[in-house]
This record gives sequence, C-alpha cells and structure tokens, in this order.
Amino acid sequence: MKNWKLYTIITVVSVALFGLIYVQSEFIRRSIYIQEQFFNQFVQEAMLRVAVQVEENESYNFFNKTTDIIPSYNTVLSNESNKENYSLSFKDNVYTLEILKDDSIFHISASNFQEIENKIQELDLDLDLYANPEQLFDNQNFFYQNRLNFQVIYDDKEVEIVTDSSDLFSLLDYELKRVGISTPFNFSLLEEFTLKKYSGSSEKMNPKLFEKCYKETILLNSFFGTRALLLLEFPNKKKFLFKSNSELLVSSFIFILLIVASFVASWYIIFRQKKLSVLKNDFINNMTHELKTPVATISLATEMLNKEKVQAKKDKLNNYISIINEENKRLGNHIERVLQTAQLDKEAIKLNLEKINLHNLLQDLDNKFKLRIIDAEAKINWNLNAEKYIIKGDRVHLLNIFSNLMDNALKYRKEDKLIIDLNTYNKQNKIFVEIKDNGIGMTKADSKRIFEKFYRVPTGDIHNVKGFGLGLSYVKTMIEQHDAKVSIDSSIGKYTKFIIEFETTK
Repeated sequence: MKNWKLYTIITVVSVALFGLIYVQSEFIRRSIYIQEQFFNQFVQEAMLRVAVQVEENESYNFFNKTTDIIPSYNTVLSNESNKENYSLSFKDNVYTLEILKDDSIFHISASNFQEIENKIQELDLDLDLYANPEQLFDNQNFFYQNRLNFQVIYDDKEVEIVTDSSDLFSLLDYELKRVGISTPFNFSLLEEFTLKKYSGSSEKMNPKLFEKCYKETILLNSFFGTRALLLLEFPNKKKFLFKSNSELLVSSFIFILLIVASFVASWYIIFRQKKLSVLKNDFINNMTHELKTPVATISLATEMLNKEKVQAKKDKLNNYISIINEENKRLGNHIERVLQTAQLDKEAIKLNLEKINLHNLLQDLDNKFKLRIIDAEAKINWNLNAEKYIIKGDRVHLLNIFSNLMDNALKYRKEDKLIIDLNTYNKQNKIFVEIKDNGIGMTKADSKRIFEKFYRVPTGDIHNVKGFGLGLSYVKTMIEQHDAKVSIDSSIGKYTKFIIEFETTK
C-alpha cells in the first residue's frame, strides 16, 4: 500500500475516533446536567415539604400554649346621675362584669353576654344599664374603640422555636431519602432579615455558601409574621452526581479505552507489518544475491572441470574442486540459517539441556575461529575469571550463540588491529560473559533494534558486509530459551560489548 493511502486511512480513522470520543463526552456531560436539574428539583420539593411540616409544628405548639397567651379586654362605663359604674373584662375565656351601685360592689362572671344579662336580672338591681344595654353588650366595636388592651406574654420575649436542630435534621434526612438523595448535607435555619441563627448543623454561615446553597422560606408564626430561611448545601454534590452516573461513566470510559487501544494496536500492527514487509523484501533480495553467488561460482567451476585442459593439469583440477567445496559449504550455511529462523518462528526447536562447562565451550570457540583470527590479524584477550562456570544448556545452540557474536566482531571491524576481550565473572549465583571488540560500533538507536529480525545496521562506506540480519535475532531468541539475558553496550566508532547472563548450577 502506498504511503499516502495509508496516511489517509489513518487520518480518517483518527478524526472518526476523536469525533466519537467528543460525542460520547458531550452525551455524558448533558446526562450529568440533566441529573443535576432533577437533583435541584427534588431538593426544592423536599425542602418545601419540610417547610410545611415545620410551619404546622410551630403553629400547633403556639396555639396550644394558652398559659403563654393572655388576652385581656377591659372597658369601663359610668352613670354619674345614679352613682353606677360598670367594668367589663375578658380573661381566660370568661367575661367578668363589676357593678358599683349605692356603695355596693357586685361581680358577675359568665362565659357569654347572655348569661351575664340573666344574672343581672336575677339580682334585680334596677340598673340604668338596661336603658341602653347595647352600649355594653351589643356594640361590635366596644372592645376595640374603648380602651382595648390586648396583651400577649410574647410581647417582651423572643420568639421561641420548638423545632430544634435534631428535629430539623430528621425531617430533612427523611424527605431527601424519599427522593433518592442520600449524600451528606449541612443546614441552617436563620431569621429572614437579620440572618440570626435559630438552629443548624454548622456554626457559621459562609457568605459565599449563602449564595450557592438551596433556600426555602418558612413562616414560623403566622400571628406575629415571624419568617425564617432554611438553607441547605451538599458538600459532596458533584461526587454524588458522578456516583449516580457511575455505571454510564465507567462503561463509556471502558468502551472508549477499548476503541482507542484497538486503534493504537491496529496502527502499530500496520506500521510494523509495513516495516517488516520492507525488511523482508531486503532480506529476500540479499538472500537471493547470497545464494546466487555460490551457485554461480559452483556452476562456473563445474564448467571449467569439464574442459580437457583443466583435467590434464592436476593442480588446476584440485583448485576448482576446492572452490566447489568452499562454495558448497557457504551455500549450506546460508540455507541452515534460514531454516533455523523458520524453526524459531514455529517454536519447533527443543533444547537438549545438559550441564556444560562454559569455559570449555569458549575454548572450543577459540579453536573454531583460530584460522579466521589469524587471517584477520586480530588478538583475543582471554580473562576467564569466573569461579562458578557450570550452567545448564544446549551445547549446539550455545556454541552457535557465541559463534554469531564472534563472527560479527570479525566482520564489523575497522582498519585498525582488531582486539577482542572475552571476560567471565560471577555475581551471586550468576555468571556473566562479556565479548567486547574495538570495531566500528553503533549508535544508541541501532543498539535498541539490533536484535530485531532482518534488521541490519547501516555501515555506509566503511564495510560492505553481506548478511541476512538473522544472527543477533537468533542469539536473543536462544538466550531467552535458556532463561538467560543478553544486553548490548556500544559507542559509534569505538567499541561494541555484548553481556550475557546465565544462572549457574552445581
């Protein structure tokens, strides 16, 4: 696939993904907003029901305290010609008429005017009051236009609120839970104008809180017009709203996360496959060249063997036979590497584990590369200082691992004399093998990718070394199969050091 097509698809999918995330987040935001509106409505309804109950409780307690309310009506009429004086009063639902006549005093009490009138007639006092009785009994404005005195014991005292903080909390808690609101709350009952506190759950009312909290007016005493403000606030309101929508939020977050993860994974896989495709193409081209060269050489040598001139000279015949053998080995090595890689992909390799003397194995490595080391005029410094050097492993694959590392050191060398340091040492129950060379080295970026399959470090014009990019991939895979670790430390133009860590055994 061409790059512009790939990037177009990624751009479209990215826009769709971010659009989906935006739409989902907007949906969640609006859902929480609607939930908050319902919350506000339910709170106001609950407060209104509490206000009605408080008003009823306060009215009931006010009008049932008859000892606290003492209305007293007093009026006086006099008749100077007959020396008659009348005094009428009303107290505790009883009318009392006091009559002064001829230096005599008469007290008449009754619950209504008709009963008083009957008692006056029974006494037969011959009062002038009967000449105009409406003045005392029938005038509707009598008590209000003549010395009306209505005294209430509350006149000189503060209004008493019988609904205390615990009662108010119980009412609010019950009504809020009825509508499904179970989050903690603070409340205060304040005088409407002076904001004097009657009751509440907090000591002081913050001015900012006063503006933000829920409010409801309560008429504490209809007779005196005493009004109060019920204030209510929820410190964990946002947390409660999010918790109420927790299932929606969590499920949305999980699905969005899955979509994003799938998109990122798809993006990674696409680029990885594209990169792998390029590497495989390079590998195929390189492998074709590597296989073609020995085949062409063998073919050419075979043709030369068929010539009579070559057959007549034994030295030339042996030379061409030697060339054919070398190229045949070279061809076999290439094929073996490819087959090993195929086996690793299928996880078909089974290790033949046994106890191995690692120092002896490294000595075998020395014998294997002795001729190549002499030919390259290189030097190996052996520092086998580990005291514990017995490990469990597969001899064949371990020898291949170290052979690949030595082969790289010989191939990627500078024009200067090649020096290879091979060290072993112990740390606790582990043995470390270091193979360091003073070759061309590599950058940090290349060091991170050197163990990738088919990856080959660009060498520019320093060396034109052929290879498949499979050697170090094989090394890492087989090291991990042995439950060991491999790391690399390198500096461009200075050195390359491989460090392999094995568990020792007895």
